Amino acid sequence: LLHFFLGATLGKLLFDLRIRPIFHEDRVTLSSCFARAAIWLFECVLLGLPFLAVFSNAKRRTLHDRISDSVVVSIAGTGVKAPGLFERGMVRGVFASCLLILLMIGGFQIHGILTRLKAEKGLTSFIDKDSAQCPVVGEYLQHEGRERAPSEHDRLQLAMSLYAAGLADRNCLEAEIEFEVANQIAVGPITYLAQAFVNSDDAEVSNSYLDQVCEEAAASTECAMSRVVSSWSDEDWDSVEKILGAADKGSGYLEVWGVRHFMKAARYDQALLFLDALVEHRELAEFSMVQRVKALYNRFSGPEANAALAQAISALPKEDGENLSAWVCAQQLQGGCSALTALACKDVAQIHELNEIDFTRSSAALSQIMALECSNGKALDYLTFSEAVKDEDWQLFFRANLKRQKDDNAAAFKLFAEVLRSAEAPDLLRVEALRRSSEFATREQLATMVDVWHELESKEIWVKAGNLLFTRYVQKNDRAGALSVAQNLMGAEALAPDGQAVLTRLAAQSERAERKPASVHTKKQRGGE
Repeated sequence: LLHFFLGATLGKLLFDLRIRPIFHEDRVTLSSCFARAAIWLFECVLLGLPFLAVFSNAKRRTLHDRISDSVVVSIAGTGVKAPGLFERGMVRGVFASCLLILLMIGGFQIHGILTRLKAEKGLTSFIDKDSAQCPVVGEYLQHEGRERAPSEHDRLQLAMSLYAAGLADRNCLEAEIEFEVANQIAVGPITYLAQAFVNSDDAEVSNSYLDQVCEEAAASTECAMSRVVSSWSDEDWDSVEKILGAADKGSGYLEVWGVRHFMKAARYDQALLFLDALVEHRELAEFSMVQRVKALYNRFSGPEANAALAQAISALPKEDGENLSAWVCAQQLQGGCSALTALACKDVAQIHELNEIDFTRSSAALSQIMALECSNGKALDYLTFSEAVKDEDWQLFFRANLKRQKDDNAAAFKLFAEVLRSAEAPDLLRVEALRRSSEFATREQLATMVDVWHELESKEIWVKAGNLLFTRYVQKNDRAGALSVAQNLMGAEALAPDGQAVLTRLAAQSERAERKPASVHTKKQRGGE
């Protein structure tokens, strides 16, 4: 108020000092005076250090002068000059020293806070160990009637097996690693292997952990697993198979990777051997049951596959059991509508309307469509289906069936071929497209399908499509085509048992046709004479 009404405080009046606006106003406004006083109090809280600006500013203005657009002047004409070089250097040195001290104090304070937080976190984890555990692992151990695994790394090894089977995610592995750290469990090869999977998004970090595994224990199962992962990344499948074959069994996760590899390679006998090694791993029972049904069915062991399916349906969660049944049913229906009475098609036969079909579950959708075709005599409204579904591959499939209904075989074949070539289409849909188009295909069209068949990347589709083509060639009495396809399938040990019997009969017929009776040759020779 003194500044506003008198232009100076009592001290300034005593020394003939006044405050003036630095711009052209007549006097400093009340709001500026209030701001000036507030900032002046703030500067006092800072031990008056900002007042040192009078020794560095050209007009001797401090922070509160700058905020209020004011300047202190002498009405007696005895004002001071602008600060010299020494003054400015001194003040700036003081300010720099203060800033450095503040930074050091702040740094020590932050370090202390972080150290305290880390200690508190470690203490909390040590006291409340369950907070860092993976729930899936805990559920399994609780189901088994045990509060904790019997040895130090069993929890992490169990998490690794569940992760390999797709029953746990990377967060589960990370939680179990933190659990071991909280419990001060010694780091082992399994720890480095788990870290490699946790950091799989960073190839350099992941590979460094994989290398560390074998440095720690070169003859361990964990080292074999790390080598499998490295060879898998390089798509060196021969090395993968050699390592899997030589490694010790029993870890759980190694066997799961073996199952996945041999299922992908359509070597189902080998996959079944690795599944047999998982019998004692109850935590992987769901994974084993599903893969066993698929392996048995894909190797054309129908009765065994049905028995395994019956066991799996009763043990699997409802949704998983339904998906597996639909997968089997869709392929059984390829043999005729009588498959609707089979166990796998029990739920599928209850579908009556289009809106009941869930196209996000490709196996179930295909089996339901085939069931509707059986009940409607293949007189479905495929146009309505193609308009109802959004997926392009399903649209192509329904349009192809619509063209087939109209006896436009050329257009139908072209559309079915597009589905077969589509890498995004579900596997079973691609096989079904080939089956339907091969029913009416000409010899030239079959030859085109054989070319597409040779280009298929999925081994599972390749085996199923190859056996279908072999059957079609036999039905069309094209012995050369059948023998050519069979030769490729036999080379991969993928010809179905029924196909092998047919091949044996074809070979016998060819041999008889080439071997003429002696009397026939004699008559021909005499006729020539």
